[in-house]
Order: sequence, then structure tokens, then C-alpha cells
Amino acid sequence: MRQYLKIRRSALWTSIAFIILGMILAIYPEMSGMLFTRGLAVVSLVYAAVRFYRWRKKRLEGYLAIGDFAVGVVFAVIGLIGIFSPAVILSFLPFVTGAALILDGIVKAPAAIEMVKVGNAYHIPVVAAAVLPLLFGVFLTAFPFQAATALIMVFGIFLVIDGVCDIISVAYFRKYEKENEE
Repeated sequence: MRQYLKIRRSALWTSIAFIILGMILAIYPEMSGMLFTRGLAVVSLVYAAVRFYRWRKKRLEGYLAIGDFAVGVVFAVIGLIGIFSPAVILSFLPFVTGAALILDGIVKAPAAIEMVKVGNAYHIPVVAAAVLPLLFGVFLTAFPFQAATALIMVFGIFLVIDGVCDIISVAYFRKYEKENEE
């Protein structure tokens, strides 16, 4: 117990950082998403530059090195899209996730329909497991940018909750430790 409290106390600054970062993400989700996307775009452009440098160096040595060139082009395009149109990159992940959720709901639908037809008492969780991913997937694919913003906001809220829970747990364990010392 004492070791756990020692570890949690040392993580107190991390909890405070989570709360601050979570508040920023929850209050400014669009800005946070754009900054994250542009940061990844810069990293992509740097990686593309490295691949173009390797391609040029190998070309001077007499090699074709088309792989380095192709990877450089792909990462340069991703980087430029991320810099000039970050919403495109930001909306891509929710769209793919939404498509996967729709597929998941469609795959689970026959079992849910069969359980309802048979009158199984446990059909509600099965129906929910089929319908909820389907609805959430439709939302993600129909509104990918808004969904990305909402997901960033929810992530920020969870970071705040995690940080607050860590601080509360340290306070409770400290109180428990003092009560048991007496």
C-alpha cells in the first residue's frame, strides 16, 4: 500500500498535466486537431525530404532507387495536404472507423434478428451490440470532421477525469494510511 502511494504521489504532476491537456482538448477541439494534424504533416514532410535525399544520393551512385522516390512522394503529398487542408486528414480516421463500425453492425445484425424472432430473453444486449455500432458508424461516415472534433473533445474530458481520479485516489490513500498508522 505504501509503495502504491509513493508511486501515485510521484505521478501527481502527470495528473495535473493530464487535467490541463484535457481541458485544452475539451475546450478547443478544432484547434487541437488542426495543430496535431499540422504537426504530423511537418513530420511527414521531414520524412519525405529524408527519402528524397536518399533517392538522390543513390541515383548519383547509379542506382534506380524508385522505392525511396515513391515513399518520398507519398509522404510529401500527405504532408502538404496536412499543412494546407488539415480537415481532410483529420476526417479520414473517423471515416474509416465509421465504415468498420457499419460493417461490424451488419455482421451482428442476423444474430440479433434471429434472437428477437425466437423470443430469447437475452436479445437486448445482442440487439444493442448490432445497432449501436451501426448508428455510430453512420454518424462517423456522414460527419467525419464533426466526429473527429467530438472525439477530441471526449478524449480531453476523459483526460481531465483521469487526472482528477488520480489526485482523489492519492488523497484517499493518504487518508487511509494516516488512519491505519494511529
